[in-house]
Amino acid sequence: MELQEFIKNELELNGTPQENFAKLMAKQDEINRVNNQIDLLKTETEKEIFQNWQKLISQKYPAYESVYEEGLRVGLIVPVRDATSVRVSICSDSQLYCQIDMDTFKGQNLPEEVIEITRHLLPRKNNINQIWKYFDRYDYDGVFECLKKVLTVLIGEY
Repeated sequence: MELQEFIKNELELNGTPQENFAKLMAKQDEINRVNNQIDLLKTETEKEIFQNWQKLISQKYPAYESVYEEGLRVGLIVPVRDATSVRVSICSDSQLYCQIDMDTFKGQNLPEEVIEITRHLLPRKNNINQIWKYFDRYDYDGVFECLKKVLTVLIGEY
């Protein structure tokens, strides 16, 4: 109720109901425009976060192929044995997660030893081609730390 009184005072809602309604609609439109701009800035900022992450891991591991997709995926292709490689990445869609998958390598299964050595980091499993861990949607520090740990386990010291 205090907030409503504050809004009434700030918007000077002391006219007719029609005038007050028009003021409320105008203010709501203004707030919606601000919210839309904030959403755009959040999207741009997330893209910057992903760009920075890709730069960091590519500098650390220059011999590995990048799997960067602007604002959606950041990671590396990592050889794990003989001619087998896995994709190690952070993904962002409606959720944020770190994963190892074989999606870019048709007809190959995720090696069992990869599942075993990363089980404590990536506890979720999808059939035989994906393992991952979900994070709170905006836990950027947590998901990047997970990626670094996974890369350390598969490649060596981060």
